[in-house]
Amino acid sequence: MPKALLVTTDNRFIPVEDLKSSEIAERIGARMFDMVTGLSVPGVFENAAMFVDDEGLLLDEPKPNLFASMVSQRLIAGDVLIAGDEDENGNLTDLPDVALSPEFAEEFQRFVIQNPGFQQMLIRKIATVDLTPKVYSMDDWMAMMKAKEN
Repeated sequence: MPKALLVTTDNRFIPVEDLKSSEIAERIGARMFDMVTGLSVPGVFENAAMFVDDEGLLLDEPKPNLFASMVSQRLIAGDVLIAGDEDENGNLTDLPDVALSPEFAEEFQRFVIQNPGFQQMLIRKIATVDLTPKVYSMDDWMAMMKAKEN
């Protein structure tokens, strides 16, 4: 299995040498997880896969993951694992060594220190996310999809 990166909610970047798929949920502290694909950080990694806590935003006190939220451009709560893209056989590949380097982690941590309002903004956004299930008729759903296309 691949070299991966564990990114915690307290902005620690921990290289993982031999990620096993059976360990993903345990390593990110989740019961269930989702995989977000196609993530890129220019000059660091392209088309990476990120494993996120499927229920992270549903917790009583969700903990935002600043790095994961920035990279995915969506709200992510909880620790995450990032690995390289899938190969032709569906196996995850290694993240480049630069993504596993202490210098990469230090650069992001400097960003957080220089932008203290960023974390507070994410916490406010998470607090206002409407997670109420919505039920739509098929006609209404089709109309919404058409409107999104235009």
